[in-house]
Amino acid sequence: MLAVLFFLVIFLGLSLVSASFNITGYTKGINAGGGIVDLNSTNISVEIYQLNLNGPPSLITAISNLSNESGYFYTEINDTYAENKSLMYKISLVKYNNDGLAEYIGPNLPYFPAEQLDHLGTVYFYLRPGITIDISAIGPEYVTEDASKIEYTSSNNNFSTDYKAGIEIINNSGEKNYVYLNNSDCLIFLNETFHFNRSVCDLNITNIDDFTFVNNTVYLINLTEIQVCNIDSGNFVCSDENDTNLTSLNFSKIGGVSYNAFLGPEGRIFVSAQNSSGENKVYLYNSSNLTTPLHEWYVPDCYVGKMLFSEDGGFGIGNNSGRYTFYKIFMGEGDFSCDKPVNLTEGLIVKGFAEDPFEEKYYIVNGSGGVVNINFFVSDYGFRYQFKDKKLGYGVEESFNELKYNSRVYLPADRNYSFMIYPQGGPAFPVSIELNNLTRGGNNISLGTTENRTITSINQAALYLNLSDLNLTTEMVQLSGYSLFNDKTADFDNYTIIAYLLEAGNMVFSKGMMPQNMGQKTGQNINDVFNKTSGFYNMTLPAAAYGADILLFATAKKDGKWYGGFRTVSLTYGETPGQLDITVYPMVGNEATLESQFLEFGEPANTSLFSFNISARNGENITEVTNVHSEISVDYSNLNGSNVTFYWMADSGDTNIIKIPLLNESATIKIFSPQYPPIKKTVAKGDMQEGVYNITLESLKAKKPNGEILDVQFRNFEYKDDGSCSVPWPSETPGAGGCLPDGVGNGGGPVNPFTWVISGGKYDLEMRQTATNITVHYVNVDLLASQPPDARFDDSGNRTIGGSSLREAWRFGSMGPNIYDYVIIGVPYNNSVINESLDMRVNITKFHDENWQPVWEQGDGLDSLNGTEYEDYKAGGYEEYINGSAVWCNSSDANLTSGLCYKDITNKMLWFKIPHFSGIEPTIIGQAISSSSEESNRDNSNTGSSGGGGGGSIVSRWIKEIKLNDSELNLGQTLKELKKNYRINFNVGGMGHYLGITNITNTSVTVEVASTPQTATLLIGEE
Repeated sequence: MLAVLFFLVIFLGLSLVSASFNITGYTKGINAGGGIVDLNSTNISVEIYQLNLNGPPSLITAISNLSNESGYFYTEINDTYAENKSLMYKISLVKYNNDGLAEYIGPNLPYFPAEQLDHLGTVYFYLRPGITIDISAIGPEYVTEDASKIEYTSSNNNFSTDYKAGIEIINNSGEKNYVYLNNSDCLIFLNETFHFNRSVCDLNITNIDDFTFVNNTVYLINLTEIQVCNIDSGNFVCSDENDTNLTSLNFSKIGGVSYNAFLGPEGRIFVSAQNSSGENKVYLYNSSNLTTPLHEWYVPDCYVGKMLFSEDGGFGIGNNSGRYTFYKIFMGEGDFSCDKPVNLTEGLIVKGFAEDPFEEKYYIVNGSGGVVNINFFVSDYGFRYQFKDKKLGYGVEESFNELKYNSRVYLPADRNYSFMIYPQGGPAFPVSIELNNLTRGGNNISLGTTENRTITSINQAALYLNLSDLNLTTEMVQLSGYSLFNDKTADFDNYTIIAYLLEAGNMVFSKGMMPQNMGQKTGQNINDVFNKTSGFYNMTLPAAAYGADILLFATAKKDGKWYGGFRTVSLTYGETPGQLDITVYPMVGNEATLESQFLEFGEPANTSLFSFNISARNGENITEVTNVHSEISVDYSNLNGSNVTFYWMADSGDTNIIKIPLLNESATIKIFSPQYPPIKKTVAKGDMQEGVYNITLESLKAKKPNGEILDVQFRNFEYKDDGSCSVPWPSETPGAGGCLPDGVGNGGGPVNPFTWVISGGKYDLEMRQTATNITVHYVNVDLLASQPPDARFDDSGNRTIGGSSLREAWRFGSMGPNIYDYVIIGVPYNNSVINESLDMRVNITKFHDENWQPVWEQGDGLDSLNGTEYEDYKAGGYEEYINGSAVWCNSSDANLTSGLCYKDITNKMLWFKIPHFSGIEPTIIGQAISSSSEESNRDNSNTGSSGGGGGGSIVSRWIKEIKLNDSELNLGQTLKELKKNYRINFNVGGMGHYLGITNITNTSVTVEVASTPQTATLLIGEE
């Protein structure tokens, strides 16, 4: 993103600043009815960030003020900041209500360098109705890594003034007893109310540092020995026979002696100590034999202290250079480590640390002998998050730099989002939530299959969604099955399965691989299994309360070739997954290593990756384009055992190459770049075999379908929800009653084109050829990701006349994806050729892809459009374009409010509305003024205009004409090949004949037979 912004600086010809600058403008609101109002008291915040080369920018300060009664604001950036070229600026605009909720919110803008903002001039920012979302997360209790989350609660109990060290809470014949060590090396027993019970002093050891109870045994330790005392009927039996000499270990400090009941058949004794060389050591002993340690570990990161253990690990408290620190322990029979240290309250001294088995609580003893309940278990989860725009697939609001425990987010409510929350510090899985239809109170947001959250409307002005306490409860489960080759197992040379996070809307981030071998990483001591011979796999994956949606990618190499397969799975907490088999198919691309954004992904994984190389044409020069965002859609629904449909989301970063794993099937890629119009390419199987596909972007232009550049005027108009500016002839005045953006008086767009993009306004884009008035008008263009789309069209129609029927065929299309609501097309007609007083209609005979390759023609039938990008032409009245009946053009529907086509008699234009296009062939149908062959031939050679209309030739209503010669004349066989609006041309006895299909029903076929006209001169009275 930063590279893109710096490009815009160069592109717009901006110079560097060396002094203060201002950000000034007006705040306006687009209300629910589409009207535009001035917004006063709107908060304008300019956050200033330090640019970091190895990470995201860090916040330095924020400058905020409010707009006045007319919506005007003025924010000054002084020299202190303006002269620092490494600073970046982020502008946010929010109109709050009295409850602190967002009534209106401005566009989500990225970081900008100062040199880009210095030349903005006056900006009219358009804020849209907003929604306020509160976020927090909960799950199973876990040990916190945040010092501020540790709670200390005094028990109001203190040991006596002769307290020395230690605390144990034991079950003494069914009664709770607190035990500590006093200065006379006696064990003091207190009852549950902290009243003295008894003392034991004859322990056969002095200078005791710590002790621990194990059933009817107590272990006591000092710098030179461990004494074991057995307890018999309340009597302590301590002798030299149960003494272990530690002198050879040269201890200078004892941290503690601890018992772990979860290792070995008898449990294990741990001793933490520091030797005379200052080394931190941990020793492991068999609890029944302390003669020789089973293991000895040097642990420089574990501060010497008392340790407590559980089935999943443990934790300890030790003295870290005078500051007591809490740390986690990871251990096995032959392995011990500790990490994630958390400093306890400064100045706190810890002399004892124990678990209360009666209440599942933990206690420490401070320096004055006070007993304090310490709680380091929490259920609220720290998290990071990201909101992605579902239509464009990239992030619009995120927090990856800072760990949050609760967060309030403001978003425009008129868009749909994919929300991902990434938990930190606990055994939890990222949650993916679809946020659709946010614009009304009462709408429900589904969380998995068991819970809904409802959008509320506060004071009828602000929308609010409570996503607090999202349940991130997670468990690890085993998923198993087979990867099959040709529907049977096969011997693979290389084989693994990669798991990806599957986001809402079936989006998959190309570098979002989950960590490998999670059975080991989560302490279950289970390794993933991938059997190359049988194809069997067994892997540990998370199952979540709201469902863990996962895309599995099986990849295998066999006989030097790469194969792959994809399956999706949703794993739910508390449910056991069934067997899932994956069939692998040939891949395209070249062998490469998968790249992950997560450092904990694991060992590098090789597979075959397909490459998209992105470049741009600027005149004769071809340059690489970096920092592009792409969406690659794949449809493998017809592949048995790998039948999935999803979207890869991939960013090129600082390169011009996008690499993803693809099967040997066609794919469609959409490229979004702030420098160039978006582009969509369908890559056929035949174009994928080299493993590389080159895509060339171009600046915004209008062209003919053959690529020849057209001279057109580009204009932008305001988009209004009432549709008053999305009409054939928008008002060319600015302000509330007009359609030109505020501050623009000539229809050419804002003075600085960059302000158009960042303003947050809704705009239509119009391309109009001045000489002919041929127009392509995109309605409500989505500028969130890139520039507007291009357009391709003929500058004259192709006219033919048959009898009294006149038809003009045109071609209109675009290389870009659908980032608009719909399109209005205007074409001229020649009223000296076509009878404008009679009906005129528009018929679409063919659809093309973005490469102008035919994908459908009218005789194929409407059902063949199912599942294609043109399926939306089958509904909403658009079906009349393609079902043969054609759309009628109404001469009184000047704003296209009641129909799809307007016959503009004044300007000799036809205006018609379509949902979208990659490439269409609309045909204008009317009645010719002259039907003679001479007139037809004359018109075919004349592409000029008359009475304001251009217009060229016509195609007859026949979509396809088949010409047969004498050797091919077999009408019976040929008729079987005909479809609706097809006809054949054949010759019998020197006379031309035509036979065409005009209609087909389930029970009949209507045909039209015509013959070549013959001319004969008859004398008067001749018969």
